[in-house]
Amino acid sequence: MSLLRSDNLLPATAMLSAALIFGLLQYWVWGQAGVFDYPLDDVYIHLAMAKNIVHGTYGINPGEPASAASSILYPLLLTPFPGTEAQRWLPLLWNSAGLLALAWTFGRLLQVAGFTGALGVFAAIVGPLALNMPGVAFTGMEHTLHALAALLGLLGLWRFLNGGGISRTFVLAIIIAPLLRFEGAAFSLLACGAVAYRGHPRQGALLALAVIVPLVAFMGFLTAIGLDPLPSSVLAKAEASNGLQPFHTFLANMDQLQSQLALLLVAILAVMFLIRPWLRRKPYADVAVVVTLATLAHLYAGHMGWMFRYEHYLFVLLLCGLCLLRPGRGAGLWPAAALGALGLLAIIQPAVIVLYGGTTRAVHLQQAQMARFARDYLKAPVAVNDLGWVSWSAGITGTSGAYILDLWGLGSQKARKMRMAEGGAAPGWADVMVRQANVQFAMIYDQTFKGSLGPGWHPIAHLTLDGPTGALAHGDVTFYATNDAAVAPMRRAVRAFAPTLPLGAHLAEVP
Repeated sequence: MSLLRSDNLLPATAMLSAALIFGLLQYWVWGQAGVFDYPLDDVYIHLAMAKNIVHGTYGINPGEPASAASSILYPLLLTPFPGTEAQRWLPLLWNSAGLLALAWTFGRLLQVAGFTGALGVFAAIVGPLALNMPGVAFTGMEHTLHALAALLGLLGLWRFLNGGGISRTFVLAIIIAPLLRFEGAAFSLLACGAVAYRGHPRQGALLALAVIVPLVAFMGFLTAIGLDPLPSSVLAKAEASNGLQPFHTFLANMDQLQSQLALLLVAILAVMFLIRPWLRRKPYADVAVVVTLATLAHLYAGHMGWMFRYEHYLFVLLLCGLCLLRPGRGAGLWPAAALGALGLLAIIQPAVIVLYGGTTRAVHLQQAQMARFARDYLKAPVAVNDLGWVSWSAGITGTSGAYILDLWGLGSQKARKMRMAEGGAAPGWADVMVRQANVQFAMIYDQTFKGSLGPGWHPIAHLTLDGPTGALAHGDVTFYATNDAAVAPMRRAVRAFAPTLPLGAHLAEVP
């Protein structure tokens, strides 16, 4: 099949636009950082989980179960070449392929929605940028694949509502979406409900079971290995922001809505109001209801922000849903609103992309250097609050690696529960954790653990970034010896390590 065929014009244009922006972003950031890296330490959490899955442990440390991954499926996709440098490139590979497929599917949806001529080409060119497709793929996480599954599900639902039947692609998309991100369950189940409501109750019920059963099975697996039924990564974020109270989550998300999403919501509501006579017709009504309810479900129980990745699939669903809600041929308001939203979002996104570049450099200068210090100089168990780079790197030389204690709690259910205890964490709880785990060294953000350390902890050095910190929580990490006996070996390791730091970070020893 030729990319140059007329019926492939919009998909090919969107794919090439996404690839060009993604390539330029990679080139620019690589030049800034001097090396290839991801702008999120979370990528390495998934790589570490994948490495240990291959060796028989669902967790960060061999033999110790932990649910640090935010996705059921993504760590499984990262299992090839465990603990090697080749594994580190897998997130880039999956996101590159996912980005091309997502942009191609977006272009195909534009065709289905009736975009033609110059307007269609314009939408295909600016759409990937407007929807931040290259930026989200650049993070190296599962969000691009989730957005692809959501968009394929939307397109499959549209075809079903227009008499095209239930396709295999539609079935796979709505099953896979929640396995990539838990919040995908809302759209998938609503799509199943639309199938049932439109005359296929048996098929809708079976599809809903196909969506629910894998999720329940995974929760049962976590419970069977002694963990909570939801991953620690999910619970830690939820507990930190709202204490697992959905209504509070909704209020917080409404307060934190990014300007892009707010703009998009306003545009969609305005167009839906203007074309409300057509929304009473079957395809338009069902798509509008499914997408709107999925958005409300995410606002009610999901997470927002942090490099604009959590709501990325909503951007895709909302804007593509808007494109499909056309009132008919020749109606000017529909394409004007859709193209206006695309254009305005495209103006906003370059500022967003700058954030990815600065954060990539900061991750390399902070987390990657902490990992190198722990692996090559300290060579001992260590406590951290950012565990990704450190835990994945621990065994990259071919050994099992030193024990990593995650005080934030993604890799340790016990630490998460102590940190997020009802009524506040007990004073000195981090000291209790390190003593129980026999960990004598720590690398943490002081601001995060005020009042949590023990009286025997000695600050040895500060790893400080000299430039912008991007989206990192803090630009300064304190290296600690957690008891008197650990002071001398930590100082020796620090003094050997300090001269090897790359330009842009320095290690200042505490007298």
